[in-house]
Amino acid sequence: MICQHAPCPPHGSFNVFPRSTHLAVECPTDLKERGFVPQRLIQFSDGCACQYKSKTPFMDLSYGIQDMGISRVERHYFGSSHGKNPCDGEGGIVKNSAARAVQCEPDVTINNAESFFTFCTQRLSKEEVNEEGKCSHSRRTFFFIRKGEINRNRPSRTNVYALPGTRQIHSAVCIEPKKLGVRRLSCFCEGCNSLVGQCANRSFVDEWTTKELKTKPYLHDKDQVSEGHVHSADGDCVDDAVTLEAADVGLENLSGETEMVTSDESATEDESDLVLNSESPSGFSPVTVRVEVEEYYAVYYDKEYYVGRVLEAEGDFYKFKFMHRVRSSVVQEYDWPKRADIATVSGIYIIHGPLQLLGSGPFRVVNLEIVDSLYKSMKSRKM
Repeated sequence: MICQHAPCPPHGSFNVFPRSTHLAVECPTDLKERGFVPQRLIQFSDGCACQYKSKTPFMDLSYGIQDMGISRVERHYFGSSHGKNPCDGEGGIVKNSAARAVQCEPDVTINNAESFFTFCTQRLSKEEVNEEGKCSHSRRTFFFIRKGEINRNRPSRTNVYALPGTRQIHSAVCIEPKKLGVRRLSCFCEGCNSLVGQCANRSFVDEWTTKELKTKPYLHDKDQVSEGHVHSADGDCVDDAVTLEAADVGLENLSGETEMVTSDESATEDESDLVLNSESPSGFSPVTVRVEVEEYYAVYYDKEYYVGRVLEAEGDFYKFKFMHRVRSSVVQEYDWPKRADIATVSGIYIIHGPLQLLGSGPFRVVNLEIVDSLYKSMKSRKM
């Protein structure tokens, strides 16, 4: 049993699959150090459309052989979209052990991913040799994925069109980058395992079909953004963290024209990308904001400021998923709206961040008074 711990709570395809891919790369390395060289990787998963079974995970899977150095990489999905599978039971044992320790042992404190990892390593690991000095036939190994180890700013993998018929795919195998073999059902008969001969269940299981993943054009860097140049998704990725300098020009221009970019018709969220015009608002002092994918920021958007999470970075433009203020709350809190509010915003509109959030929804922003002060100062200078 292999468990991963990472201090990144959001559960979307931008987060879940990069972690699993990172772990899948680490595991063969760990196994090779023990003298075992894996030749085939079989991953079983539920079919949640916003996590493993979507366009970005499919693109990552197509790079499986290249990323992992294994000759055959495949993924098989259970019929239920978000059902339970064996790993949920294994994870339940680990989480239940931690919960009981916190409740019953005064000296045990688990308040973040790292302390959870430390507890699991000390208490729950199963080594190669058991307490009696005999070979252990079951192992339990823990990996800790630190913040920054995974590059989530990967336009060559994320700017992808959805694969038609995704919901009907329950078996996929890596062929080469941007190319997958898919079929409706999984089979592990001798013919399918060896790839020699016919499938023993061919009356039920369809033949493999080759599908090619198509990439979208994306903006490469700020110089090319200003010139209106577009690059294919095969180009180099921009840096994971980008330093921005806000300019000192016209807030009234914020209400200028916008360009509507239609979303992918097969996207799992009801979204449309709004690209605000690139003229900077006046009232912003020259500031430096370090923008990182998956962090939260306060952004001037739609005549007030919103709190949002960075999904992607493309030069000086950032795709945000915004929370809305909970108007009925006595204190200032934010929560995700029922209809996803996703927009691409120029970096000049980012007021402050990264922000720290408290709660599990609605969320409170730590040191929100700093954001309020910056925003009020901006408005007073404008007036």
